[in-house]
Amino acid sequence: MISHLNATGRIGRTFIAAAISASCLLLPSTALAFESEGTADASTQFTKEVKVDKNSIGASPSDATEEDSFSIAHIINEAATYAIAMTPETATLAKRLEDAERVVSDALEHIGARYVSGGMSPGGFDCSGLVKHAFATALGMDLPRTTYGQVALGEEIALESAEKGDLVFWGSRSAPYHVGICLGDGQYVHAANHGKGVRLDTFDSYTPSFAKRIL
Repeated sequence: MISHLNATGRIGRTFIAAAISASCLLLPSTALAFESEGTADASTQFTKEVKVDKNSIGASPSDATEEDSFSIAHIINEAATYAIAMTPETATLAKRLEDAERVVSDALEHIGARYVSGGMSPGGFDCSGLVKHAFATALGMDLPRTTYGQVALGEEIALESAEKGDLVFWGSRSAPYHVGICLGDGQYVHAANHGKGVRLDTFDSYTPSFAKRIL
């Protein structure tokens, strides 16, 4: 564990943040943003230890009291440790999970929408139209219009490994006839058919043939 910040030199606008994430190496149960201006020796910047309650982080540091339980210096040092541990791989994973959450959130907004052949707007969707709309609205990604085009994207993954934001397909790799967006835990959202519209289903109720990851 780092006992102090070793870097010395100019600190322009430095933000050190610790946040909660089930998938990332971040501080448990705390979140802090700190801002510093000007030139300072980071190793002595927090010589005066100010204590704050971890449950009241978010209040101004000037409101902290000596009686509270967590020192700002300690939390800053913890955040620095985890920031160092944030490799490019974990940063990429965090971005993928964030993007997946946005795509799924958009798709779920359309539960109950009509099924319309060729549709790709809230007025009505077909299966690939829902996928195209969700990725475009959430991330600005311009996916192909049809399942034939969408199946060519990304990499195939094991169906049991499909996670939130992955695409699930029915049919063959060369001629898929249906597509949905995985929600994780064996669920997906899709524009099912004319009678059912946009809805949630499970792998058990209507099992996809394979899955692809495009994020």
